[in-house]
Amino acid sequence: MRSKKWRWVKSFLLIAGIAAILIVFGARFYHTIQTPLWSSLSKAEAAAVEALELTSVSDVERFVSDQPYTVITATYAEDEEVIVWMWSDGLHMERQADGLTKEQIIELALQENSAKELLRVIPGKIHGEYVWEVFYELETEQDRRKYYDYYRFADGKKIETYRLAVER
Repeated sequence: MRSKKWRWVKSFLLIAGIAAILIVFGARFYHTIQTPLWSSLSKAEAAAVEALELTSVSDVERFVSDQPYTVITATYAEDEEVIVWMWSDGLHMERQADGLTKEQIIELALQENSAKELLRVIPGKIHGEYVWEVFYELETEQDRRKYYDYYRFADGKKIETYRLAVER
């Protein structure tokens, strides 16, 4: 009886040890892969804060279209909400009051079709225009697909929709 218990304990410890090693190496691998992105976003944030004298930053994201952009949602001067688009050789700042908010864009996207399962909503730049990108999934009678809708930042006019291939 004692030997069966001991074998079970040894098996359990072996499995727990292997699981712990996998978790540690998995976490290190993830950290190694993400470090360049985190570093890039951090440097862009610091550059924007210094160049534009932002008082606080609430969000920093990466947006890629014709080139990579870092998009920063921040507060400027006396609690004025702004969005800053940065790229390799430039930056552009818009007051949030001069465009639609994320919440307004979400409402607009769901008014079009309430069955959209929104996955991400971020500011971006496409075809030279500052936009809101709405990434979502939609199930139809034929399939389930993911889509990107682009709405003009200034007035919410829908510019374009990209439909991705069906996932198999």
